[in-house]
Amino acid sequence: YWLGFTKWRRALNGFNDGADPAEIAADLNRAIADFERAVEADPRFHDARIGAASCLGNLIFLNQSNPDKVRDLVTRSSATPSNILAAASG
Repeated sequence: YWLGFTKWRRALNGFNDGADPAEIAADLNRAIADFERAVEADPRFHDARIGAASCLGNLIFLNQSNPDKVRDLVTRSSATPSNILAAASG
């Protein structure tokens, strides 16, 4: 989780600092992978799910000129609330 968190924060700082969007996207994708590993280790660790969803939202912003990519990212991020509810009840 913490590896993902640091990449997520670096990406957010990159937005503020005017970093290369490709570098920001790479950090966000690596953060998502780290958050997903944290969820695999503990399916009830909702902070990791929320971190991944935030990263997906930022990737949507970065890819707003690519409708196919945005569609894929929205589909992935929209599963997050139902995954959290399912994990909380199970």
